[in-house]
Amino acid sequence: MIAKSTSFMVLLGALLLLFSNDLFAQQKTITGNITSNSNNQPVAGATVTIRGTNIATQTNAEGNFTITVPNEKSTLVITNVGFEPIQIDVGSRTSLNVALNATNTTLNEIVVTGYSSQVKKSITGSVAVVNIKELVANPGSNIQNLLQGRAAGVTVGTSGVPGAGASVRMHGYSTFGNNEP
Repeated sequence: MIAKSTSFMVLLGALLLLFSNDLFAQQKTITGNITSNSNNQPVAGATVTIRGTNIATQTNAEGNFTITVPNEKSTLVITNVGFEPIQIDVGSRTSLNVALNATNTTLNEIVVTGYSSQVKKSITGSVAVVNIKELVANPGSNIQNLLQGRAAGVTVGTSGVPGAGASVRMHGYSTFGNNEP
């Protein structure tokens, strides 16, 4: 009776080891290289993600990447700014060479400051837009008076002296330092 029980446990243990080996064998490592389709140069910093998971990696300066996929049915999603995203089914492959197509995008809003031109979304400070058509449509003696009430944080005042110019202040009178543009 003990011999049957022991042989059954050994057989059960062997089967469990066999199946666990199959489970670990499903994972595989994919290596690859990502280049630009237009000039065949490596794409550094491209993101390689396994669709439906949070497993991801980035390409190095030479466009190379390595990622471990859970199974052969996985799909890699490759994205990078300025390129069209691409999806690739892994299948039985262990290495990939991918060429990304460049996209042509235009910028809609550019902010011109006193010292440079910047894309609106990359500015870290506060930005307000004043519509020129609205300024021209309203009568006013000077540009400072036309700005009153048009942008948040901008205050236009006068010293009270006849003929003196207006004082334009940003972020109020209590701001430290020089707050006049």
